[in-house]
Amino acid sequence: MAPDSRPEVFTVMPCNALAFGIFMECQTQWRHSFNGVTGLDYTALIATIKLKIPKRKQRIQVMSDVRLIESGALKVIAQQRKESQDRENRDGQRVPVRVRNRRRR
Repeated sequence: MAPDSRPEVFTVMPCNALAFGIFMECQTQWRHSFNGVTGLDYTALIATIKLKIPKRKQRIQVMSDVRLIESGALKVIAQQRKESQDRENRDGQRVPVRVRNRRRR
């Protein structure tokens, strides 16, 4: 493994461990559009939370915490996408073109 491709190591505070665990369990449940990732599939997220957390009040808090994690993840994803597009522009490689939806007549 190349030195720059090693995963970043970080610590999760105990108060955030449950929300982070739920977020990681839903890591394959991202919604996508033509512009890329748009957010987590809340149907899957809510189902996971209901399976893992019996108390309603705690589920509401964990949902809120997961949404904060999701927001941060979306910012990182957007930044990585922009950097990738900037590299492609700089290197003269093909850049994806945004296609408009046209109505058929």
